[in-house]
Amino acid sequence: MKAHIVRLKHFGEPITRLRCQKPAGVTSLVADLGILWAVFGEQGFVQNTTFGAPGQCKNPLLEYVHSKALSGPAQNSIVSCATGCRNIKEWPVIRNVRGSGSSGGCAIDSALVRVLSFENCKLDRMNGLFSDNTALELIEFNNVDTSGCGIMTTTFQNCYSLKRLPPLDFTSVTDMNFFLVANTSLEPTWLDLSAATLLKRVVCAGNGNTKRLNGLKGLIVSPRAPFNAASPQINVSYSGLERPALLALFESLPAVTAGQKINITAAEGAALLTQQDLDIALNKGWQIIR
Repeated sequence: MKAHIVRLKHFGEPITRLRCQKPAGVTSLVADLGILWAVFGEQGFVQNTTFGAPGQCKNPLLEYVHSKALSGPAQNSIVSCATGCRNIKEWPVIRNVRGSGSSGGCAIDSALVRVLSFENCKLDRMNGLFSDNTALELIEFNNVDTSGCGIMTTTFQNCYSLKRLPPLDFTSVTDMNFFLVANTSLEPTWLDLSAATLLKRVVCAGNGNTKRLNGLKGLIVSPRAPFNAASPQINVSYSGLERPALLALFESLPAVTAGQKINITAAEGAALLTQQDLDIALNKGWQIIR
């Protein structure tokens, strides 16, 4: 298939689904060379508009999606709407999403897009929402409610260029496994998870010394959080937490009885901790990996 430029306009009714993928049974990459530009009318497009699907068409040539906005009604989802579209350079404002921002895979999976903007959205899942957008520098949230968001796993994983996090409400979050990983461009950031009383696990860490999370300068948790997921329940390894920040984290820990673990390997201040410092966590039942 040759690359095509497609212009889609609304005629009374909104577009409810667009899927661009290769025919079943076709495995050749040549068959994946689909839409290069997609241009939508001023009203935007809605409801599970899909340019790529895991294991199917990844539309590697898609570069631009032009529209006034990606806008949807209540319960709309942007799950995997551009998975595998690594060459997207620009993306319209995402408006009015109600429901899942993502579920098990990034919504927009680009190596080139620098800015993503959300307006008037209520997200109940953010797992993998921005992961692997390696050029993404800025995420703009305007009236975005995450107070009901329970899953924030791999949300910003491997966003190497991301400078700062958007405003987030952690009230309902239960799982933050690989929430921040290898965000090497992150500016000084302090995460206050004291409202996350349901939290089972949090990972904000570097990926070894070559992709450290030096921008993470502080993290505190709720003393009421259960932290009953797989170990380590807290991981801040290869991060920028200096000794005072590690002490603040230890002070915020809940008392536990199931051998929960906290990984502080190669955190900025880990080597400076005294036995008295470590005892703050140990006396609450935590095991320390360092």
